Amino acid sequence: MPSKKETGFALFRNTGFHITFENIEDLKDLYKGDSKPCANAEIAAWDKNGNWIKKEDWGDDVEGWQTPAQVLEFMNYVAAYES
Repeated sequence: MPSKKETGFALFRNTGFHITFENIEDLKDLYKGDSKPCANAEIAAWDKNGNWIKKEDWGDDVEGWQTPAQVLEFMNYVAAYES
């Protein structure tokens, strides 16, 4: 995974990826199984202080069953997040 000062991507063997933005520590997208296309994903993010970034309507720190459009929406939300 990129260091806390680097922006970038980190890929994990058949389990997902992390993206580090300049303003936050991590956005994580996880999927199960092999490299077959998935209809949805589980997403989570945290800031540089290790605090979870989540939307108010989430019941948990991780949100599951997200469509590609929802993942993109959350990525934009996280990219604009200010801790």
